[in-house]
Amino acid sequence: MTHVVRFSFPTTVLYGFGAIRQLPLCLDEVGIEKPLLVTDRDLTKTDAFTTVETVLQKSKTSWVLFSDVHPNPLLEDVEAAVEVYKKNKNICLFAFFNNVNNAVPPELE
Repeated sequence: MTHVVRFSFPTTVLYGFGAIRQLPLCLDEVGIEKPLLVTDRDLTKTDAFTTVETVLQKSKTSWVLFSDVHPNPLLEDVEAAVEVYKKNKNICLFAFFNNVNNAVPPELE
């Protein structure tokens, strides 16, 4: 079961349980072919990150990962991510960070 809400103000935002499964559709809607996913190393070891990775792989979306972000990001992290963005000619940046206050109840996964 999913409950996804979409609103625009003026940027379109999707949120709610199951929203991440709509990422490939959202990328297609705006013509993005190769997003840059920015996160920290610890989050790449989580089930949440695995879900993002699986959704992108199943949709055959080409993407780039930058996971050299400190848990409390530094200016150097931003600068390094910008270099990866430029090098890979990405046209989208997708930040993935933990929000422990929004844990997904097992019945909604």
